Amino acid sequence: MCPESLKSKMKARFREIAKGAEIPKNIRFYPGEDEQIVVMELQPRAIGAAPKENWNMQTDDAAFEAWALLIHAHCDCVRQVVLTVSSMPRNLPYRGHYGRFVYRAMKFQEQFAEWFSLSPELEGIVEKFREYLAVHRFCNNVPSGEAGENDHLENQIEALFAQEQTPLLANLCREHGLLLEEPCQFFRQLPVGLFEEQVSEETRVFTGGKSAIDLWTTAGENIVLFELKANNRKVGILSEVMFYANYLTDMFLVQNTFIPQKLPAGKKPCRGYDRLVSHFFRRVCAVMLTDGLHSLITPEVLQEMNRNAGPIQFYDLRYVQKLQLSEGHP
Repeated sequence: MCPESLKSKMKARFREIAKGAEIPKNIRFYPGEDEQIVVMELQPRAIGAAPKENWNMQTDDAAFEAWALLIHAHCDCVRQVVLTVSSMPRNLPYRGHYGRFVYRAMKFQEQFAEWFSLSPELEGIVEKFREYLAVHRFCNNVPSGEAGENDHLENQIEALFAQEQTPLLANLCREHGLLLEEPCQFFRQLPVGLFEEQVSEETRVFTGGKSAIDLWTTAGENIVLFELKANNRKVGILSEVMFYANYLTDMFLVQNTFIPQKLPAGKKPCRGYDRLVSHFFRRVCAVMLTDGLHSLITPEVLQEMNRNAGPIQFYDLRYVQKLQLSEGHP
């Protein structure tokens, strides 16, 4: 089967589930050693290996976890998905988008090894990254102040859910069997930076800036994170929520070389960070909080995500925009 025939077959299958579904233009899909193996080839910009203008992990052309899950869940003729890159980087530092990509590839391969694998070249890069993680110590960045607000729709909804006097999100969680502590307090914009030994631009492993978990709270021995979307039904939410869940697991649950920073002496805790460093956690509850998901993200996809997630449980919570919120009009 030629690549175009495979792509047409995948698109036809996806459109049986979601009318008008498309395959990302900048990911090349082609048959592997046999027709039951699909090779997914990313561009350098999708992994952070381009000189500039690299794509964020949630964009269609970079969200490899999402497309792998959708292929596995919906294309019965495929038994194995193999990830590769069109131009493999050589000796590129684990920094920014690239460092985060290699981490994501490592975690996804570990969790779904039954049907997902890496090309030999990419496997070599991931193995070197695994060795790098084992011999260094890494830390996170502590929130420097309270989360700000702006006129963007998602920011408005996020702030509304986080209001202490508004039980909207707690009630929604309860309806879906996700029991939280009473009284429940939600926090906004938890940074997800990773740094080698100490926090600085030179030691940054993952992207910084706006990279943060939208909403989060704790419930006993659980950390509960929420990836919020409003009027945004892209498959990339799967890649985002999986990365955040794995990051929290490695930073706050398991004993490894990820060491969460303690609050500096005399520094007032903000965004609830003191909760994370003063409690013991056993589980991460990762919630996709949306007003609607992409039609290809079916219950079967969520079931597959939860099959090999270890201490992570994924949830799909939906809200209804009853208030007429729009960008620029709070």
